[in-house]
Amino acid sequence: MTGQSAPEEQVDWAAAERRARARQPVVLLVLLGLIGGIYALTGQFLLPGRAGLLLAAAYVLGFVVLLAVARLHPRLRERTAQGYRVQHALRHRLDPGPGAREKADRLAMQTVGIVWMRWWLLPPLVAVGPLVGAPWDRPLVAVPGALALLAGVLAWALQYRRLWLDARRWVADPPGPAREMPDLPTWVRWLGGWSFPIAMLVILTVTGAVAVVVVVASR
Repeated sequence: MTGQSAPEEQVDWAAAERRARARQPVVLLVLLGLIGGIYALTGQFLLPGRAGLLLAAAYVLGFVVLLAVARLHPRLRERTAQGYRVQHALRHRLDPGPGAREKADRLAMQTVGIVWMRWWLLPPLVAVGPLVGAPWDRPLVAVPGALALLAGVLAWALQYRRLWLDARRWVADPPGPAREMPDLPTWVRWLGGWSFPIAMLVILTVTGAVAVVVVVASR
């Protein structure tokens, strides 16, 4: 099977960009669901108490400002437009033309190379901790928080799964002229392989063990 390689003028890239920009509020809702759910269930977001609340607010505000700047600044708007074009090409296996074609190749290779995301490991890990430590004795807080968190995690997981499948299809049969897929830097391959989550698990385990030892020794 050969990917579509229609000339650029036959693809309405402007319409694809408008649709991508119109989906940004949905991305913001997913982000709010993740952060709001985590904060409701744990009372913190990376930091305890009010500091965590301020950090969550700053994170969301920063995302909104970034979207606004990307729309208003001409150079950033052009860069984000090319990013939307690459995503549209990847999703529908369309040849986006020189320049963008190479970016699509790299994005597809990087996405396919993240083997631990292929098996849906990260979204459940994000949800497990807050759900286990949730204040279930206060259902009016815990239940809405859990629903918001699970909705955000599910939307994130489904979107990434779709991207992974599109990337795998692209790598197997890239549209446009025949070419070799680009080689990925060593650090990208390391982050995408099993070494990264294993290293993070070891770090978290050691940190937790040290914390337990410190608490026990201080009694």
